Amino acid sequence: MRTVYVQVHNPKSGGTTFHNIMRHNLGGGHFRYDSQLVPRQDGSAEAFGALLDHYPWLAGYSSHRFSLDLPYDRPDTRIVAITFVRDPVERFLSHYHFNRTGRGALDLQAKEWPLSDYITRVLEEKIPPNHDNAHTRFRLSQLDFLAGNRSLAALDQVQSLLERGDLLAFPLERFDEACLVLEKRFADDFSDCSYVPRNVVKKTDKQASESDRQRIRAHLPESDFKLHGLVHTWLDQALEGAFPGGEGLEGALQGFRERCQRKWAWEKSPALSWRLRRIWACLQS
Repeated sequence: MRTVYVQVHNPKSGGTTFHNIMRHNLGGGHFRYDSQLVPRQDGSAEAFGALLDHYPWLAGYSSHRFSLDLPYDRPDTRIVAITFVRDPVERFLSHYHFNRTGRGALDLQAKEWPLSDYITRVLEEKIPPNHDNAHTRFRLSQLDFLAGNRSLAALDQVQSLLERGDLLAFPLERFDEACLVLEKRFADDFSDCSYVPRNVVKKTDKQASESDRQRIRAHLPESDFKLHGLVHTWLDQALEGAFPGGEGLEGALQGFRERCQRKWAWEKSPALSWRLRRIWACLQS
């Protein structure tokens, strides 16, 4: 049976880095730019099914367009959805600073307002975004992005997909452990998940006062914090399955991080010619 891995690209949660991992492992069978394959307004399970029918070579897909509403019950294709979930406060701050500093141009309110004003107007006064896109529409809720709403029923839907094995949902804060699970579970398709981080907001850019963090925490949906806890628990269980009793886990993590360091060192090496570095950067962008 054909297997297709679908990265449900939750904004500001490590998606660009993971897209590069998928492309490295799945090669020409992986596709990212969804607007070239499906209409931008259509992110339904039916639309993804039509995409599968039309592109038999497709092995992996990364998209902001599709949610977890995917055609899991197709008789000829196994769909494995993959997503990352981030601490809700950190995600909100990352969204703000990504757009504030000019690296993103999807939320002009973040460019215009200092953080304290942004919190007041977006979270407390509930001023709607001035542009409608995946970043602004779901800047307050990951669960809304993944499952279509912020209810506990939506959280149950995510848990059901995890239990069925249709979904792999990882906490971003444990990215390396997530990569190990993929290498263990899908060794043929994800033989090397080592990576160089991409599209990362500097830690110094994300500094916020404790008071601002508390204000953010108070106004984000509680279901998002429950979702974040759920994926941590699920990863603990997945690691137990891959490394029973934790045996071999620390050594595997150390080896994996050494692979990542070698990849980073190779990419940054001054011994590489300028042309080779440009080619490598283009391949990883």
